[in-house]
Formats: sequence, structure tokens, C-alpha cells
Amino acid sequence: MTHKFLTFARLHIMLLLLLPLAPLAEQQSNIRWTTEIWPKVAEAQGKGAYFDLLNAVYPASEFQLIHSFLPYKRGVQFVREGRIDLFSLCSSMPEFYRAKHPWAQQSIGVLFNRAVIKEWHGLTTLKNKNIAVHKELAFLPIVQGIDGNLIKADSKAKSLLLLEMQRADFFLDIYINIENEVNQLSNPTRFDYAFEALDIVICHPGFTPSPRGEKLRKLWDEGIEKLHKSGKLKEIYAQWQLEYPDYQQ
Repeated sequence: MTHKFLTFARLHIMLLLLLPLAPLAEQQSNIRWTTEIWPKVAEAQGKGAYFDLLNAVYPASEFQLIHSFLPYKRGVQFVREGRIDLFSLCSSMPEFYRAKHPWAQQSIGVLFNRAVIKEWHGLTTLKNKNIAVHKELAFLPIVQGIDGNLIKADSKAKSLLLLEMQRADFFLDIYINIENEVNQLSNPTRFDYAFEALDIVICHPGFTPSPRGEKLRKLWDEGIEKLHKSGKLKEIYAQWQLEYPDYQQ
């Protein structure tokens, strides 16, 4: 009886010693990240360049990647609180740890109907015009600096609809978003659409401001440099037909 009790007691003590380590191990191996839905970059089916890049930098043998599609502002708040490890940082936000190497570089510009806007003269063409823009992009400096009437829409599809109905003169967004919306139209050649680029938006992984965030940022930059030198990085961007950022900087 005494032998059985001692054996049970030893087992119980071992389990107690292991219990505090389990959450710590899980915290170290799990990487939680968030994005909005972006064609080619972070698609609804859990595919895209961001997924491939993170899988390449943080291999499944060492990390478990847990992704959530969240509205931008909510995702930022969760990263700020440390509930999520990283998000896509596309503007200056010094409170977060920004990776040295970006993961997306895309043109931002406007789509318009040539029958309505017959000539393009750069940013001055937007003055006093109605410009439909997804509300989640309104924070970007290029958007805030436009001298026009911004119509903040709830979706990219609504922005395009406003353009089609001539309730907006321009649809302003990232090019891959505009391209995706136009391709979903039943008759995309219905209007003589034209796209003019205004600027380049470069997005970096943004990490929660903590020692853990700094560690993950370091792993990202080291991993990207290895992928760049091996040529595997170009393969990922070529697969998704995305512009290749300048990783020489």
C-alpha cells in the first residue's frame, strides 16, 4: 500500500511540475497573426503570399501559425494588447515593431470611366471630385492628402458600384483590390475603365511591442534574407503575380 502511494505521489508531483511549462511552451510556439482579406495576398480560403511567406519563415516544425481575418482597427488593437503577435503595417505607427523587410509592395491609385473623366492631369484631377474609398484605407497619408470629397464605403464592391452609378467620379484603392473587383463584374468591358497610380504602398509585418515581438521580428528579417538569397522568395511572389519588393535595402 505504501509503495503504491509513493508511486502515485511521485507521479502527481511530476504532473504538477509539468503543468506550468505547458502554457509557456504553447506561447512560444504559437504565432497569432491577422489581416483583412486581400486578393493574392491573404485570401478568404487561407491562401496567398502572406501565408506562404510566414510558413517559409516560421516552419511548422517549430511554430504553429494561427490566423484571423479581422477589421483593421480591431486587429491593430489586439496586436497593441499582445493578444495577436503581428499584422500588416502599411503606414507609420512607431508604437509597433516594424520588420526591416516588407512583405507587400503595391500601387495605390484611382479607377475612373474615360467617358466621364476625359483627361488625367495627376492629383489635380481629383480636386472637388467625389472619390469612393474603402473606409479601412482612409487612414493612409496619400488618401488623407487628397483635395476631394471622400466617400468612405463599407466595402470595395460598394466603391466600384458608386463609380458605375456615377455617384462617384473615382474609385480609390490598392491596384490588386481594384483589379479583383473589376474581374468579378458580369461585363467588365461595359465601361472604358482606366487606372492611374498615385503612389506605392509598402507594407511590413508589424509586431506587438514586447520582447516576444522583437524576437519574432528578428526571425522574420533573418528568414527573409535567407529566402531572398536562395531565390525561393522570388518564386513566392511570381506564383501570386505580385510585385517583388526591394530586399537589397
